[in-house]
Amino acid sequence: DYDPLRMADCLLQTADDLCAYKDDRYQFLLKGVNALLYAATYYLRIGETYRSMECFNAYGKLVKSFSCGFCYEAFVLGADICYVMGQYEQSIGFLQQFCEKHRLDDEVLSFFGSLLCHQGQYEQGREKFLEILTKHPNHPEAAINLALVDAFVKSGNKTDMGIDYLQHLYYG
Repeated sequence: DYDPLRMADCLLQTADDLCAYKDDRYQFLLKGVNALLYAATYYLRIGETYRSMECFNAYGKLVKSFSCGFCYEAFVLGADICYVMGQYEQSIGFLQQFCEKHRLDDEVLSFFGSLLCHQGQYEQGREKFLEILTKHPNHPEAAINLALVDAFVKSGNKTDMGIDYLQHLYYG
């Protein structure tokens, strides 16, 4: 039976050696590299953020060393891990890199918009919500977030509405 956590553990233990040797004979191991993403997601969900970051970093080393390209999930997972760790600027960086290479789905755009607003980049966050509404005019979350950010900016960022808005973005 294929056990992704066991495969991830094996890759974690050997990632540095595999990258140092860059021997094409080990290329077959890269078929299991997504097990590291699975493990990183699993550990993030159960609250083991450090272990999640460890798996994610090993994934990044292997992908860079063997030039096999980051997948969609890697950028979003990296942003999630950094967000949970309170590293908001790094989280935004992951999403910006991803935007350069891929088209974002509504869920990622909404997360990105909320994260930008949380960091005080209201106009950029607003643009992400508008992008969703251009494709899906009745998207409820994007409509609510757009209305909240507009009201927040209009209020001069000094009212209780500002605190309520940030709490809504942060806690949902």
